[in-house]
Amino acid sequence: MIPKAKHPIRLHKAKKRTKYLLLTALILVTVAVSSVLPIGMHFFALFSYPSPSNDSKSLLSMSPPPLIATEHSEETTSATEKSCGAKVYHQLCLRFDGADSLKCHKHPKEFLEKKFSEYTPSETEMKARALMKEKKITHLSVGAAKSKICSDVIRRATLCTDRAELDLFELNSWLNLLQSTISYTSSSGGSARSALNSNGHNDGGFEVIFSEHVLEHFDPMQVQYIAAAAFAVLKPGGIFRIAVPDGYKPSPSYQTYIRPGGTPSGAGQNHMVAWTVDTLPTIFRTAGFDIIPREHFDAHGHFHSATDAYDKDDVYGKVNRSLKHDVRNMKPYKSISNTMGTLNADDLKPDEPMYTSLWFDAVKPLDCDVLLNTK
Repeated sequence: MIPKAKHPIRLHKAKKRTKYLLLTALILVTVAVSSVLPIGMHFFALFSYPSPSNDSKSLLSMSPPPLIATEHSEETTSATEKSCGAKVYHQLCLRFDGADSLKCHKHPKEFLEKKFSEYTPSETEMKARALMKEKKITHLSVGAAKSKICSDVIRRATLCTDRAELDLFELNSWLNLLQSTISYTSSSGGSARSALNSNGHNDGGFEVIFSEHVLEHFDPMQVQYIAAAAFAVLKPGGIFRIAVPDGYKPSPSYQTYIRPGGTPSGAGQNHMVAWTVDTLPTIFRTAGFDIIPREHFDAHGHFHSATDAYDKDDVYGKVNRSLKHDVRNMKPYKSISNTMGTLNADDLKPDEPMYTSLWFDAVKPLDCDVLLNTK
């Protein structure tokens, strides 16, 4: 039997209803997508990061993500101090917990200065401070009091410190020595406060801090604290000259010699990190320093030495374990063995020096004042 054909008028109305429903659905979907799209784009942005670069030079110039700025007292903290000190205050406050952590992050300058007012320096710390004030010393060499390196740091007077004179992990110990650099005024018999110079800046601060083969004995969190404390007490434009064993130097025997956990340093702790030009400078840049590389190997094993690397040796300090100053770099190279290990001259690549360091200058910006300057 032949099926009966559908009525043409009914078929036409059914098609119109279908088109209407499809058009209505399309409009609703469009409205829904347009309202959700900004949220989706924001969500995507939160989880989108730039691809890492293998070029060491680009890594040196790349700024790390900023830390969350801490809240400061508007009455006592200038805008410049806020921008310079936010990351530093954040790092210095991390050592506190509980209620003290909340107080420090809310009003870091006031909190840290109050903590210093309650601090009692040791007898050795006070002797070091008195010597600095008497000799008008504004240069420090850290971790070098028991070595012969300190006598070669600079021609000007330098205080050579070990933990007894300066505890690198105690901000109050830094501030104790800082007082020797400050001119004080006292009003109406009140407590002495740091004076401001004619430019409105704190009249105090260290000009140079020198550290050769010290920071490899500390872990990254410890070095972050040292970088923050140093930034807080350096003058605007002050220099922190840093040298450590180079984790990118190609020689296998050198890497064994300087390996973490394997190299004693007198009675101190062993090496903790084999720093490279892509790791250690980043910590100091995060604290707010500008970085000037002096000598280092890159990730491809190529050696770099700045043309002006040695121009300021008599001011910023002479790095003994460097291309120019280390006697082990005199040709012909000779293998060396001692209680710390063996350096094998036969495993050097062409044009690779016998012994060099990763060293750089961390420079405090000129518009960043001494952050903590009270007595």
